[in-house]
This record gives sequence, structure tokens and C-alpha cells, in this order.
Amino acid sequence: VFAGWSGACTGKDKCVVRMDTSRNVTATFPKDPTLSVTPGSKTFPKTKVGKLKKALFTVKNKVTNGKADLVIGDISMTGDTDHFRIDQDRCAGVTLKKNKECTFKLVFEPQATGQFSVIVAIPSNDPASPKQVIASGTGWTP
Repeated sequence: VFAGWSGACTGKDKCVVRMDTSRNVTATFPKDPTLSVTPGSKTFPKTKVGKLKKALFTVKNKVTNGKADLVIGDISMTGDTDHFRIDQDRCAGVTLKKNKECTFKLVFEPQATGQFSVIVAIPSNDPASPKQVIASGTGWTP
């Protein structure tokens, strides 16, 4: 993504330079970090009430222009949070260099029968923050 011109041209519009003397022009591209998370969603297998299943998520700084660090905030959830929890969070408060990663686990432990879901929000200094992951699971009793 183009951020703008500096030097003999300014702004974001087309740059036309008359070369009748020595001139400098610089094109600037943002160096924002880009948070990626895998998997991008999770459907847990059918789980007996009171038992648990875990899923590992990997967060990565996939900065594409430059070397901007990714600063991650506290991971949160909304939805059926009585049935899910974050575990072994190695991402909250972490700063990731380009192409570095961290992990956290999402635990599904249904407290009742039925279909449950949460949205996991991962805040950061990525301009598209927060990154969201949807997780769901079904609780059952034999």
C-alpha cells in the first residue's frame, strides 16, 4: 500500500518531476505489522459435558513491508465464555519481530449440552486490529 511522496513531490497523487535540475523523490510504503493467526477458526469435536478439548493457535507477525514489530495486547473472548477459556497464553503483552510467532491454547469444556461459540479477539498494533477467530463446539451427555 502506497503511503505518499516526499521530496520534489508531496501527497499521494501522481508525481511528475521536471528534470531541469537535480531533484530527489521518495516513495513511502507503510511498515505496519500484519497479524496472522492459524487456524483462522476452530470447530471442536463433540465433547462430553465436564470433559475438555484443546486447540493450539499460532500468532505470527507477517509484516510485508519493512520490519515493524507486532505488539500484542490481552486476548479476550465474547459469546458463550462459560464453556471456553484461554490457556497457556504466550502472546499477551508480547512484541514479535518480523516472521516471529507465539502461541495460545483455546480450551472447550462444555458445562451443559448444546451448541456453543465464542469470538476470540487478538488486539495489536496491526491497523486491522483486532484479529478475530470464531470457535464453536457441541456439549453432550451420554
